[in-house]
Amino acid sequence: VVSNATCENQDKIISGNEKVLTPRLQDAMFFYENDIKNKLSNQGLDKVIFINKLGSIQDKINRESKIVSILSKMYSIDEGITSRAVELSKSDLMSEMVYEFTELQGIMGYYYALNMQEDEKVALAIKEQYLPISENGDLPSNLYSAIIAISSKLDLIFSLFSIKMIPTGSKDPYALRRASIGIIRIISKFNLSLDLEQIFKEISPIYENTIFYTDIKNFFNDRFSGFMDTNQSVINAVLYTKEANIINIIDKIKALDSLVKQDSFKNNFSFIKRISNILNKEKNIQEVHTSLFDNNYEQTLYEDFRKIQNQTFDTYLAQLEALFSLEKSLANFFENVMVNSEDSNIKINRISLLNEIDLEFKKIANILLVSV
Repeated sequence: VVSNATCENQDKIISGNEKVLTPRLQDAMFFYENDIKNKLSNQGLDKVIFINKLGSIQDKINRESKIVSILSKMYSIDEGITSRAVELSKSDLMSEMVYEFTELQGIMGYYYALNMQEDEKVALAIKEQYLPISENGDLPSNLYSAIIAISSKLDLIFSLFSIKMIPTGSKDPYALRRASIGIIRIISKFNLSLDLEQIFKEISPIYENTIFYTDIKNFFNDRFSGFMDTNQSVINAVLYTKEANIINIIDKIKALDSLVKQDSFKNNFSFIKRISNILNKEKNIQEVHTSLFDNNYEQTLYEDFRKIQNQTFDTYLAQLEALFSLEKSLANFFENVMVNSEDSNIKINRISLLNEIDLEFKKIANILLVSV
């Protein structure tokens, strides 16, 4: 108890608060003992409305179960644990303790599940299903809990999008923005591959009403600004690629941001811009034919590029650094080769080579969108 009152005898403050707190604690113990006797049960959840037009809490559990099954197979984890966890995930909402102390949802489910001798992973997943509960709040501690938390948040987002309750402006009564950032944070922590386009195809049929992929994708895209501590133009450059895998987006943004902060980036940016200016003037792009090369500079550029293109990189940063290393070959090319050759076939071939280089960059990001 904290008190800022002036009092000669603080024992009175203590005893007064004890008189208030003791009955509450006694009530809590009474609720707890009753709940232990009754055990976790979903009985009655079919009568508790989740959100108008979206059915009951039991309907939400049924949808989450389908999502959990998909994710469990995707990440090759024990579906027996995840299915049991989602089955019991909302059971404590029917307990006397949570009815009286609503902020204990999930927490009491954890203790009741342990008392029922449930697997500890099941109990922990029940407890951590709502995480994170704030912008920088704690995240699930293991992959099983992560799957339950992601499934719950995906269902919340898809459910509300299915009835066109999409957040606009500052209004977000069901905290969908927090849910989507929560998913991104969990994916980042556990380095999970989650392709939004793939997951959309798999879980959108669960919902009765039509959901549009572009709405879901744009909603998640908007969240990266709040999650990534970097220049917005770097984020935009990566999102331009229409990359759908969340962890790839995160890694691409980090890689590009790292290079943008280097002194050499302005020089690298200039040759990317020069390539773009040439390509903007020519729409006739064809396959590159080495037989049309008539000097060593374009041959060298082609060979250096192919070597990078055929290489496997562990990180996007390494891939970008390799692509930017073409600067020397490109500088020699531009200095010694007339792109606009009088021979139209040679001209188109040279432009097509530049186009292939440009497209390789754009697999990671549209560098021209970065503010320098």
